[in-house]
Amino acid sequence: MEFLPSGMYQKILTFMDEVTGTEQDFRKQVLLAFDRLFGFHQSNFWLSDENENFIDPVMLNIDKYVMDDYLENHYHFDVLIPQKMIHRIHKQRVISNLELFPPQGYEKSDFYNNFMKKYGFYYDVGLVLYNENKIIGLIDFVRSKKDHPFSSLELMSMEMISRFLTQKILQSPLRPYESTKNNINDSFHELTLKEKEVLNLVQKGFTNVDLANELFISVNTVKKHLQSIYKKLDVSNRTSLCYKINTK
Repeated sequence: MEFLPSGMYQKILTFMDEVTGTEQDFRKQVLLAFDRLFGFHQSNFWLSDENENFIDPVMLNIDKYVMDDYLENHYHFDVLIPQKMIHRIHKQRVISNLELFPPQGYEKSDFYNNFMKKYGFYYDVGLVLYNENKIIGLIDFVRSKKDHPFSSLELMSMEMISRFLTQKILQSPLRPYESTKNNINDSFHELTLKEKEVLNLVQKGFTNVDLANELFISVNTVKKHLQSIYKKLDVSNRTSLCYKINTK
């Protein structure tokens, strides 16, 4: 069994000291502390909704257009989304993509070739915030293939920190389950009949191609309908759209 050296314990304690009592920009402060103390330069911090879908990401050194592309086109293919990790997280809160998907298979996957490789990502670790059989959040760390993999000591440190951060979230106003529900009834009535059809199919998990085939329209027309829906309901992607609809 591998033990953490004293220097790594000191980093963990320093991390806990730095984020204790911080409410303003809490999630950004957490990512910055991981960056400064552990060298995790690219990351994002998600909350989880009532259905354990990840929402409202805060990002560090990852461009917004990258996250928009992920949410719009690749989210459901990610091996680190909650539905694909639930069998592990009762005992293990920190999970690497290469634990779930061996390297040879991973490099042949659509998710790697269409998203991760496209933006220079390779190694991916999810730190799950989990309490009473409920996922309440996730911090995701990525590295390029030319960087070194996340070490066992780094993963052990994340395991310890995950318990601490879970309690911080539970004690803070960030808890998504207690957030004020959005009243979107007026905005919903502004949707055209066709936009409501599109919205209904989006909630069922239809892709843009599926939508086009079902409604006998072009993919470009589907995208125009979606952009109109996003604007009327004040969201920026499919995930936030479904979350807002399901909490109205």
